[in-house]
Amino acid sequence: MKNRLTAGFLLVCMLQTSSLFAQDPIPVKQQLPNKPLIFSQIPERSVCSIQSWEQLQSWSVGKAIELPLTDKAFFAGTVTEKVQRAANIQSLNIKLSNYPGTLLNLTLISEPNQPVKISGRIINPNSGDVLLLTYENNKYVLQKQQQQFFMTE
Repeated sequence: MKNRLTAGFLLVCMLQTSSLFAQDPIPVKQQLPNKPLIFSQIPERSVCSIQSWEQLQSWSVGKAIELPLTDKAFFAGTVTEKVQRAANIQSLNIKLSNYPGTLLNLTLISEPNQPVKISGRIINPNSGDVLLLTYENNKYVLQKQQQQFFMTE
């Protein structure tokens, strides 16, 4: 009986002291870095004039392009990748030269008997803002978002 009490007491002491050596939880104090906004001259939301974009499907890798967006803004760059994702979906990656380090990704969706719909995003990993190109109410809209709220794939 005496041995059992001693063994039980030692077991309780060992369990108690093992909790003293456990690691203390480190509080998370993560802050997102403030990145510069490279698209500051482009409005938060603007309608795009993309009539000249009709030839997008015919572009090939290595082609130098210039895309007018609004009266004041345009994108210039080189097509770096062209991928056929499905029979009716094509994706273009364009490395922009007037915004160094920035990638313009365009997705072209073609449906039978309908015009090609374009969606896209313009992202720079060192920038705090992202531009999204969407089709709303029969118009193409360029909308700015903060990069911290945008998830890349």
